[in-house]
Amino acid sequence: MSIDRTSPSNPHCGWAVYYADSRIVVTSWYVETPHDRYPIAELDGVLRHLPLRDPGWMELRAGYRGADVLLFATRDKAEFERVRRALIRAVEINRPPLL
Repeated sequence: MSIDRTSPSNPHCGWAVYYADSRIVVTSWYVETPHDRYPIAELDGVLRHLPLRDPGWMELRAGYRGADVLLFATRDKAEFERVRRALIRAVEINRPPLL
């Protein structure tokens, strides 16, 4: 049996939450921050960013509709890695299958 993630009759078919707290929610369909909700399929190049001026500060950024958006930022390395792994899972589940 396969999962049809595009089925309009069942909007949560294939939907999963990979990470959730008060600053970010990462699901198989979108990333939600206090600023906006970004569909995973529309994110371009999620990047890990370590600002030079503050080496302890870690950011996850992505391209979204031609703009650079900040998805998540923290000094907590363990929390940063949990969110990063959640984003990796979300991006991977949205890749088209190999034929």
